[in-house]
Amino acid sequence: MAQDTFQTFDLDLQRLLVAGSGSASGDDGLFRAKDAFDKLAARVPALAAASTQVSKVLDAKGRAAAAELLSLGVINLKLRAAQAKPAAIEGALAPLPPAAPLDTNTPQHDLESLHRALTSGVTLAGRKIKRLQVINDAIERNVFLDLRLLPLWVQAMGDATVGDRVADEIIPKLGEAAAPYLEAQFNPQGKSVDARRLQGLVAIRGEAALPLVERCLQPPPKPEPTPQDEATAAAPAGTK
Repeated sequence: MAQDTFQTFDLDLQRLLVAGSGSASGDDGLFRAKDAFDKLAARVPALAAASTQVSKVLDAKGRAAAAELLSLGVINLKLRAAQAKPAAIEGALAPLPPAAPLDTNTPQHDLESLHRALTSGVTLAGRKIKRLQVINDAIERNVFLDLRLLPLWVQAMGDATVGDRVADEIIPKLGEAAAPYLEAQFNPQGKSVDARRLQGLVAIRGEAALPLVERCLQPPPKPEPTPQDEATAAAPAGTK
């Protein structure tokens, strides 16, 4: 019952925040919420403050109504936070996977420059970035080993302009932190980017990456026959 009351109140409040404080005075939803809060206050003392604030919203006029409505919004956020529950866990608990051994100490200026070089390729002013130059500078100053950039470095391996440089200089130094990303995206029958991914995995794991190399040497699997192929194979001789 209390949960339904909170949800209804939350929806009514969101409606009033959109409509404006002028709609709050005399709102039926607020009257219902106040009655419900008064009944529940004995069991949930925090609702007494919510009921009081609802009354202030209902009685307020002019500019004061907006301030009181916003104050009610703050109380509503606290009520919602108090009801928050972690998601249900399915299956047995297991230890967390090891965290990537990378820091997040890259200066903001360098982080932003690298992020732009690895994504949009332009500055805030819309000027084109010399992407390879930015990356080379980061390598020289050793300011690229940052957990926040890890997915972008792996993604950049597929870039025709900077992919080789990233594969040669960045990925090996990222070490095992990059390996799961590379392995998840690796396709033994893929293209040049997959060759770079394999190169990175070999540089990181050494002989442990040998099974991946062997997979690349295997012939590609034969495609599954289509219904048309099966019909052709079953046709009498001379009708194919």
